[in-house]
Amino acid sequence: MNLTGIGSKQDGKSNALSAVVVDPHHHDLSKIVQTLTQSRLVDVTGETTSRFLASSLVERERPDFVFITVQEQNVTTENFIKSIKALSVDIHVVMLGASPDPDLILHCFRAGADEFLTLPLKIEDFIPSIDRLRERRASRQSAPSNQGRVIGVWGARGGSGTTTLACNLAHSLLKHGPVMLVDFHFAQGDMSVYFDLQPSYSLMDLSETADRLDRTLIDSITTRHDSGLSLLLQPFDQYPPQLSNDELCHLIYELQQMYPYVVIDLGHDEEIVTLAAPYLRHLVLTVKPDLPGVFLASRKLNWLGEIGFDMQQLTVAVNGYSSRCPLSKDRIQRAINRRKAYFIREDEKRARMAIDRGVPLRSVSRWSKAGRDIDKLADQLRKADDVKPAPLASNELPALNPAGNIKLLENLG
Repeated sequence: MNLTGIGSKQDGKSNALSAVVVDPHHHDLSKIVQTLTQSRLVDVTGETTSRFLASSLVERERPDFVFITVQEQNVTTENFIKSIKALSVDIHVVMLGASPDPDLILHCFRAGADEFLTLPLKIEDFIPSIDRLRERRASRQSAPSNQGRVIGVWGARGGSGTTTLACNLAHSLLKHGPVMLVDFHFAQGDMSVYFDLQPSYSLMDLSETADRLDRTLIDSITTRHDSGLSLLLQPFDQYPPQLSNDELCHLIYELQQMYPYVVIDLGHDEEIVTLAAPYLRHLVLTVKPDLPGVFLASRKLNWLGEIGFDMQQLTVAVNGYSSRCPLSKDRIQRAINRRKAYFIREDEKRARMAIDRGVPLRSVSRWSKAGRDIDKLADQLRKADDVKPAPLASNELPALNPAGNIKLLENLG
């Protein structure tokens, strides 16, 4: 963690970050102020037991942090957080609660809070907040030259190995930078099983948040896997939610600003591809090496052509191929009119073992044939130099209906 310059003295002037503390109970307020002061990491420039006075105090002091104690969900707390954030986007709002109640935490994040810590306040819990504040300000000062690459994995039909490929492709890309893996398979939504996870938060928590969707809210529902992957998953014990087109588009856009690589499991429906297409740097169509799989792949390729999708951004991945397959490589490629389809070798035993253990394929065996093929596919996608950059400017979003997105796709050429 980087604490350079924090709490030090130069020419008699403190370089510590500043804070305002708001707590209705004087005794608790004093304890929080004392903890922060003793840490020498933060200068408490204001404190109050009145939320009514807090807004004017924060406006006057313009602190780096505002600490607010919270006990329950209510509109007053939500509006108070919003009023603080409205003063300046640089103010880091830290909520303090007696217990890590998931509903209360989500309520605070949706209102715009940046952190939630439990009482009594411990400095070791607060230090990561300082790091995150510095990172956020640094990233804002030096905007990235390129947006993150969004890679969609789409099945010609169910059972094509789309989720397996998305999970392992994302894992392969980790060696090149942070990766977010998203489960947009709304008809099935079982990606959590592939990682042996039961997430506390899911995409359901984004419902009705399109106007408040930002990095903080996304971080609050992101699941971290031991492999290093960040995951946005469907609910474990409920049917996948029905998110609006607005919410889906905003989510992809925000993820594109947050991660160098975003891999999305798109399932096998056309509608979700229509929405995601304007953001995609690459689309990988997974195909089973059998007659129904090749037939449906050909139909989807024709559909992509009809809506104006740039075929330079498309890779057809024939998943689970072996010499025992009834269709030869040449016959498959002629049937789908693709001279360079990518073939992933059959490795059913190791693939099943990886799913049952809830780990990526390469964690089961370094010598997995499918794992090595997926690694090569990841490198091929990363190094592709004939693909146009993502077309969206930082201040524009695509139309939020299929027709509008098709028109946008027509302009990609």
